[in-house]
Amino acid sequence: MEQSNKILLEELKNEYVKFWEELMSELSVKKVKLEKNVLDLIKEKETKQKEVDGLAVTINELSEGVKKEKELCRKYLDKQDESLSSIMNIEKREENLAKKEELVAKSEIELEKKQHELSIEANIIKEKTESLKRIWERTH
Repeated sequence: MEQSNKILLEELKNEYVKFWEELMSELSVKKVKLEKNVLDLIKEKETKQKEVDGLAVTINELSEGVKKEKELCRKYLDKQDESLSSIMNIEKREENLAKKEELVAKSEIELEKKQHELSIEANIIKEKTESLKRIWERTH
């Protein structure tokens, strides 16, 4: 029985060694696969980081472009405001000019009336002067 126990122990030991070797072999394969996966992930991380860096640069460029476009829009709006202000000033001047032209036209009409009245008065004075001259000539 002792002999059979030794054989049984030897078999158990051999099975254990075989089990241990298989386990170590599987673990070694898994370790190699994991190391490869880690390297692949590191490469993928580097690639993604480059993409992120490129996108960050693009975002900065776009941000600067947006700032420039906003500045241009602001300048155009300022110019538009200036133009509208100038147009309003011109319209006011035209209104004032139209009022002045109306006043000038009224003044011209009044002037023509006064000239006509003065002409009539001048003719009356002339006739009176001639009449007085004749009377003077007759009397003297």
